[in-house]
Amino acid sequence: MWITLDAPVSLSANMRNLFLLLSVALAASALPALGQDPGANPATITPYYSRVNTFGVFAGYSNDSSHILLGVAENRKLLNFGAMYERRLFITRAVAMQYSLEVLPVALESDPVDHYTFTETSPQSSTFKSSLPTFYACHSNTGSGTNTINGITYSYTYSNTCGRRWTIGEGMSPVGIGVIPDQNSIRAC
Repeated sequence: MWITLDAPVSLSANMRNLFLLLSVALAASALPALGQDPGANPATITPYYSRVNTFGVFAGYSNDSSHILLGVAENRKLLNFGAMYERRLFITRAVAMQYSLEVLPVALESDPVDHYTFTETSPQSSTFKSSLPTFYACHSNTGSGTNTINGITYSYTYSNTCGRRWTIGEGMSPVGIGVIPDQNSIRAC
């Protein structure tokens, strides 16, 4: 299901700061893992530990798109919110297998939009307006000009302004299987 919002919407500086703060908090929550001793005696480590149920939430934000492998789409913004659930199916000394489910109820994508206004001022007055998504970065400009065709002089003005169009979507990954090898088994190979 896709819904298009034609009204210009932008994230405020407060929202950007909130996303930055959440990102730093998530990164800092991984710091306790640095206290683990990789040289510990494997006999003292329980080899069969894995959570039965795992729940999580996630968010993703990209302020600008970039050319990675294929295609170019400048000035796109992405904002995603979701949740995940994993259930351990079985565990052995060497491997753990998990079922996973991901739900993405909010997936926002923003495109730049060019708003064109072309006004003919003589010999008669008329206005043409359009709003089109652009594949490249939008640049605002204005101007005027005259053309003479078959002895008749046409005068016109034009303006081009930039805006944004947000599109909302959703997604779900109902079936996912994960096989996670035990790190001690990998080192033994």
